[in-house]
Parts: sequence; structure tokens; C-alpha cells
Amino acid sequence: MVSILGARSGDRQKRYSRLIYLLVAMLVLQPAAAGAATLIQLQSALLETGLLGDQFRLSRQGQNWLVESNQLYTSAEELKLSLVQVARLLATREDRNLQVTLRARLLGRPGPVQCAVTSRQAGHLLKANGAGLARMAIVLYAGALPQMAVLPRTQLDQRRVVVAPRAANLPVIGEPLTAGQPVADPARGDGTLLRTGSAITVTLEKGLTVSGDQSVPVRFVVVWSVLDELGSILIPSGSIGEGQVQSNPEGARLVLQQIDTGERKLTLSAATPMIPAYRQSTGANGTLAGGMLGTVLGGGLGAIVGGLLGGLFNAPPPPKAVVLQGGGTYILHLTDDLKAVAN
Repeated sequence: MVSILGARSGDRQKRYSRLIYLLVAMLVLQPAAAGAATLIQLQSALLETGLLGDQFRLSRQGQNWLVESNQLYTSAEELKLSLVQVARLLATREDRNLQVTLRARLLGRPGPVQCAVTSRQAGHLLKANGAGLARMAIVLYAGALPQMAVLPRTQLDQRRVVVAPRAANLPVIGEPLTAGQPVADPARGDGTLLRTGSAITVTLEKGLTVSGDQSVPVRFVVVWSVLDELGSILIPSGSIGEGQVQSNPEGARLVLQQIDTGERKLTLSAATPMIPAYRQSTGANGTLAGGMLGTVLGGGLGAIVGGLLGGLFNAPPPPKAVVLQGGGTYILHLTDDLKAVAN
């Protein structure tokens, strides 16, 4: 019996020694290999949000991140809100405070502009429903934006919302423009109040975490007033929305189905792009050890090492989940025209 126990203890010690050697090797190789993988993962996640369009470049120097986008934003508020959400997404990959700068185009400005925010400030702004956006300064950028190719979209979710095509690729109210796009004729004369693709900015009343295949009812609060085709306020800020969080193993999206403006109820169909799911450290033993080491290493390398540790301790890896913060701000786009209902 003693010899058997001794043999088992020796085998376990050898496994631990091999693990230590593996971790040291990964730490040495982390700057070259893991750093590049993390940038690719973050770029893919940002592409799925739709906040920066499909022509942007992501780079970093220490704790300073630079996002250069060819997107043409229609208002300063839209640019700032996109920056805030980008900063919070980047902060989910690191525990420290980050400085994020967005360089892009703003309608009415002669050249590129830039705006900066820290990830902590971004968190406070989202919890305050964007009340402090006015204090964020947008300044002209003296240089020119680099040439950027259209980024290919991943096959993250085959069930994501498909926005119906629009004639002549015309922009819509509330949607960021691409430089060189023609301006649409605002009067369609067919009873359309808002066109497919129009943006509605909302916050979640309560936070929640979803994973797997779920459909959870949620309530939204409209942040910015939405104008109709004639320029009148159709959906005032503070309106209450009803909808769902629809998730699958790879991510989740917010779906807006009805809005109560206080004077009338509007039935519509709007959704966010797919929000990618990430593994959450929730258990003990292997799961906890893997999660802690994953946080230290960061990015894809942390996930690899976390999985190895979990396997050594005979613990399954934690499921992927999407964490949605209460008071978090999201941009949804109409997936169909909103038309006036005849009385």
C-alpha cells in the first residue's frame, strides 16, 4: 500500500513539474505570440459590435490604446458613446486602467478628430447613462487617417440579425456614415417613421449574465431622443422599451420589440450585433486556479493555461457567458422599417 501511494505521489509530482516548465516557457514566449493573438481577438470582437464600422485599426503602447477608424459619425454624442463602449470592451481583457483614443471622422468637421477616455471613466459614464459625455473633449487631429482595408467578418454566429439591403447604400438616421456615401432623401412618403438600420441607444435597467441557448425578457430605457423622417421627436429620451436577451453558446444580442413613449406604444424590431461570450472563472480547484492564472497571463494565453490547469485537477472548463451590466449603454439598429399605424 505504501509503495502504491508513493508511486502515485511521484507521478503527481512529475505532472506538476512538467506544468511548471510549460508555464515558464509560455511566459517567455508571451510578448511575441500571445500579444498578437490578443489583438486579433479584440479586433474581431470590436468588428462584431459595429461601433467602428468595418475599416479600423487597433494598436497599443503599454496601457495606451489607439483606435483609428474610417467611420464617419453623424454627431459628437455618437462618437463619444462609441468610444466609451470600446473602452469598456477593451477593459474586460485587463484589470488595469487603460487610456483609449479614438480617431475618426465627424460630420461637419474638415478633417479627422480624436477623443480619449480611460476605461474607469468609461465605466462611470455608462453607469450614469452617459450624463458626463459633454465633458469629453473632441479635438481636430493634425494628421491624416491611414489607409485601411475592409476587415473580414468572422463566422461567430450564423444566426445573427441580417439587416435588409437599402437602395444605393444610403445612410439612415442615427447610423454612422462612411466617407463618400450619398445623403438620402428624407421624405419617402410611404408612412415610414424610421428606416431599417436606424439607431436607438438604450441602457439596461438591470444587469444579467446569460450563457447557452436562452431567451430572457429585459427592460430598456432610451438614452437619446430619436427623430422621425421629418425631423420631429418620435421616441423621447426616457422612453421605456421591452425586449429580450437572446443568447447561444458563442454570444448574445439584445432585441427590442416595443417602446412606450408615454403617449403611445410602438411595436418594432431592433437588435444589437452579436456580443461575444467569454469564459468566466466561477469554480474552485482547477477552475479557480485556471481563472487566476488566466488573469495574470491575459488574453488567449491565459485561456490556454487555464484550460491545462483545469484538466490537471479534473475540473471541466467554465462555460462561456456574456455579462451585461445594469445601466450599460447599447446601440440597437432597426431590422425592419417602422411605419405609422393607420387608425
